[in-house]
Amino acid sequence: MSSLSRQAVPTAVGSAEPTPKAQSDAAAGGYITLGETYDPMTGVWPAVDATNGPLTADAGATATAPSFTGLTLYSWNSGVFNLQSQNWVAVPTVNGPAANQCCANVTTNRGNYGSSGIGFSSHSDFGFSADTATVILAYWVNTATLNGVSTSIHETQLFAEHEGKMKGIRSMPAFWNSGGGNQMFYRVFTFKEARRRRFRVMMSANCWLAGVYVDTAANIQKTKNLPFWLSFGDSWAEPNNNVFASVGGNGAVAGTTWPNTCSLLYSSTDVQFAIATGHAIAQCHHGGTGWVVNNGGVNATTDTPGFSPFLSISQWNFSWNLWGAKKPMVFVAGGWNDGTTSAGVYQATVQAGFNRVTASDPLAPIMAAGIQDKAIVAGDGRDLSNTAIGLAVAATPQAIGFIDQSRNWPIASGIPAADIGPDGLHPTVKGGDEIGQNYAKQAARFQISRTRYLQMTTAAA
Repeated sequence: MSSLSRQAVPTAVGSAEPTPKAQSDAAAGGYITLGETYDPMTGVWPAVDATNGPLTADAGATATAPSFTGLTLYSWNSGVFNLQSQNWVAVPTVNGPAANQCCANVTTNRGNYGSSGIGFSSHSDFGFSADTATVILAYWVNTATLNGVSTSIHETQLFAEHEGKMKGIRSMPAFWNSGGGNQMFYRVFTFKEARRRRFRVMMSANCWLAGVYVDTAANIQKTKNLPFWLSFGDSWAEPNNNVFASVGGNGAVAGTTWPNTCSLLYSSTDVQFAIATGHAIAQCHHGGTGWVVNNGGVNATTDTPGFSPFLSISQWNFSWNLWGAKKPMVFVAGGWNDGTTSAGVYQATVQAGFNRVTASDPLAPIMAAGIQDKAIVAGDGRDLSNTAIGLAVAATPQAIGFIDQSRNWPIASGIPAADIGPDGLHPTVKGGDEIGQNYAKQAARFQISRTRYLQMTTAAA
């Protein structure tokens, strides 16, 4: 929508001159723009070619174990993977695989954390490097609702270094319907040469990693740390059953229709932001929540597990205890679920969330994206709340910038139909990509201290 029809939003802090406080924080090392830290993973590997191609086979997923002759399994807890944005928790026997055989990536303290033995997991995203001609991903597909994805449909994507850049093996994640689910699957990649490459794996939340097979002769190592975000928001960033509704009738398997349907991975605005920047992102989202709404959970000032508002005490403490030592940046996006709230109250609520961050780490950079442009009318409650978020950013010396999502789609009708999935609310692959690309474009000019950048990229992985 045209910016002329909307409330004026404060200029993004960090896009021009740093605040005096930030200047003193980074006096020794100066500044770096986020754009200078980008290493996008937007390319695609050349087509599989058994004779000439650098990738000679992508065998797809199978429940039948392939031949493991000449290969060695590195289990999920072997210590050779970069887990900068992950919190891998062993899956107990009661959930299917043998005890400790697989892991789930538990990134929030919302539902099921205490009672299920594993908690509510998000997609896995990890890296390694190896001089191997074969990579086999071994994982269990879970269909229990405690993962938020009670479906046998699952997705995996491998990014591999090609000509110095990380590129996806496919343009879209490989998509399978595993039938009954609750069984082990394998995806096999074969490269023409066993030369050292960086690899990055993304798997939907219902894939529980057992490990990765590589050539026995290969030397496998952790990849280096990346610029790193703790990301807070709602279900636009964490695809589950809601965003995947009726996908079987929307041509998800056919490559030509992928952009206009939903994906457990690529509909996620966080995944698309990670692809656009190459950054690592810990998904700390609570679907159905906002800065005010708790989706039937606990309030912002209660340190109790369960659904809670953005940057609530329980949400923030859980995340900070896991990742604070890695010196992350903080990104909060959304607020659409809040509906209409007094603009003054809304700004104070956002400010209280920012204050929780600064109390834990006075140097943590904070970036915020406003309310999603879905059926917002100029001057209505959501429009005013969007402005309130921008004002809170402008009032926070530690905040590096505000991304105005209400101007994502510069057409009078707002979000195009192709950007929203079958449930009428959550992004398709095309929508997720446009949002993630917009985040990256707007954030590129924001500045962080070079000291913080070095802290993130040299902390223990």
